[in-house]
Amino acid sequence: MKIPSSFKIANSEIKVVIEEIDPVEYRYGTFCDANNTITIYKNIKIEGETYTLTEEQMLNTFCHELIHCFQFFAGIEYDEREAQTYANFLREYYASKC
Repeated sequence: MKIPSSFKIANSEIKVVIEEIDPVEYRYGTFCDANNTITIYKNIKIEGETYTLTEEQMLNTFCHELIHCFQFFAGIEYDEREAQTYANFLREYYASKC
């Protein structure tokens, strides 16, 4: 699986950007419904330390933010547990399919 640079959901163009690091600690990625952008970070800060994410962590983060995108366009409240559960399922599906 490759992280796309954009895709369409609900007839809306969603941009995907990969950035080096988010200054906010513990944040792997974000979905912004205001500008239809998923951002994935290559590095994260945890308690002042910087860690580089693996490719799998970045793919899982993309899937997590994709689920938040689905939640938004479905009018469903954002739910972190649901987003992470479905992200894990998507990653396992893609990994076993290829």
